[in-house]
Amino acid sequence: MIPVTILLSLKAAILVSITFFFVVSLVAVSSGLTIIPENWEYNIEILGQYLGYPLEAGPHIFFRLFGVVRIRSKVFKGQQLMKLFLNDQITTGFGGGSVEFKDCSSSLRVSLYLQIMKSDLSTYAVQNLFKAVEEKTDSLVRGFLGDYTLEEAIEMNGDFTILTIVLGSAFLKSNPTDDEIKARWENSDYYKTLFSWGIMPVSLALADFELTPALEEKRVLILQAEKELEIAEIKRKQALIDKATAIIKGEANREIQILEGEGQAKKILEISSKTGIPVGEVTYFLLKNKQWEAVENASNTQKTVIIESGNEAIKQGALIGAGMNP
Repeated sequence: MIPVTILLSLKAAILVSITFFFVVSLVAVSSGLTIIPENWEYNIEILGQYLGYPLEAGPHIFFRLFGVVRIRSKVFKGQQLMKLFLNDQITTGFGGGSVEFKDCSSSLRVSLYLQIMKSDLSTYAVQNLFKAVEEKTDSLVRGFLGDYTLEEAIEMNGDFTILTIVLGSAFLKSNPTDDEIKARWENSDYYKTLFSWGIMPVSLALADFELTPALEEKRVLILQAEKELEIAEIKRKQALIDKATAIIKGEANREIQILEGEGQAKKILEISSKTGIPVGEVTYFLLKNKQWEAVENASNTQKTVIIESGNEAIKQGALIGAGMNP
């Protein structure tokens, strides 16, 4: 028969063992629990061997004790911005060295948006992924801008896209179909190289061109000249408007004067007809006694004559009517 003390000791040992195992298991599980955030992928190696597929977002348990399991890379799957500063003063980051244009050298900033499509390729296909992308993009941009002067590049900058830079503006101006653009894009060296690294280039923009003093002065003079031309054009249009307005007013006044003159001529003819007094005497009487000062002045200065012959008298009366105010 086993003594009670021994049984108690065995029970205590078993309880301690179970507790120890539970604690160790809990610590191991908690230490091995890894939660991968949304839109990220982890590439895992077991004893130095790639697991074969990336771990996607969600909870995962793997034990990293003694370096048996390790996370080789954590890869963000959304779009990322990579900036290249092509400038002689840059000593850190991506870029460096001014761009040589046809007429001078200048610094600028390149903004490349890219997306990692295959995290395993971005991890294992190339060493120092973003440095490799920098070198490839730097070479692409410099080769493209070398065919332009700095001023041409600044003026055309709004038309520079990743397709323009990779495929060439001449090809895009030939009105290719979408399928032709896609085929040429996917067969380009830039696209195939980045895609072999698991990367999809999304867009590229050039900005912050540094102007030389001579070009800066030239651009200021051009802007001033354009402003002066705008002002001159406004003045020219206003002068045309003023001239047209004066012509319209003059025509209106002339028509009014003709109508008034015709009316006065009719009155003179009616008086002459009813009274039998000659037209000339009626006109003289009206000028002197009715005080048609404007007509009298016109007669004195223009030698106006009333001709007693139907419509002709009306026409001549129209001349008298210029400025007439009975």
